[in-house]
Amino acid sequence: MEKEQENSQLQKQLMEKEQENSQLQKQLGEKEQENSQLQKQMEETTGYLAELSQSNSCIPKPVFDWIDKAAESNSYIPKPVFDWIDKAAVDVTLDPDTAHPRLILSEDGKQLRDGGTPQDFPDISERFTLHTCVLGRQKISSGRFFYEVQVGEKTEWYIGVAKQSINRHDSVKTSTTNGYWVVWLRKGQYWAGVDPSVPFPLKEKPRTVGVYVDYERGQVSFYNVEAGSHIYSFTEYNFTENLYPFFSPGYKNSRNSAPLIILYANSTNFK
Repeated sequence: MEKEQENSQLQKQLMEKEQENSQLQKQLGEKEQENSQLQKQMEETTGYLAELSQSNSCIPKPVFDWIDKAAESNSYIPKPVFDWIDKAAVDVTLDPDTAHPRLILSEDGKQLRDGGTPQDFPDISERFTLHTCVLGRQKISSGRFFYEVQVGEKTEWYIGVAKQSINRHDSVKTSTTNGYWVVWLRKGQYWAGVDPSVPFPLKEKPRTVGVYVDYERGQVSFYNVEAGSHIYSFTEYNFTENLYPFFSPGYKNSRNSAPLIILYANSTNFK
């Protein structure tokens, strides 16, 4: 009797293992099919980009579809896509007339940090007077625009673009409603400036952030340059006035004294 019960139990366990194996085989088949589809999409994307390698014309919609799908999970973006994005690179410099008095800018207009105490700057309407922010000199009024910012190990920073008519003197949210398309790091959490602001997770901490703008498409996207991955995108906005690169190094403390550094975008920076 005991032997029969033992055999029955073993048969039951064997059937459970066979069912489990069957489920694993099914999942493996689904993953293989998904990988095959992704490989096909990548090949199509690479083909489109090869045709565009000597052109600045609009990128085909199928390529945008591929990027949008990859962006849903902060996943890897193929280097050919980054190469095409890099063709929109602009040499960005800081506009000292917009800098908050606490900000210290380098002579070449490529670095900014919070000095801790206000400097004696001219009181002009273009200048930020409440928050430690500054704009870039280069306006964005059409076409595509790309630049990179080295954030390193800073514990707080704000990067993106802002429209020309933003309020530079009162306390307002850094949100799309108020003319900002910005992401930031604060207290260990990444945020996107929609209204209300939303937190989002990242698999890898970015050290260099790429900012890409497509004015006609109404898109502002952010990329982790070293990892070659997407961070966040604002899409389908209707831009109607000039946009400018936007920066804030966050407030100075013992862990956040390093500067933000604007880099000239170069596709060789991408992984």
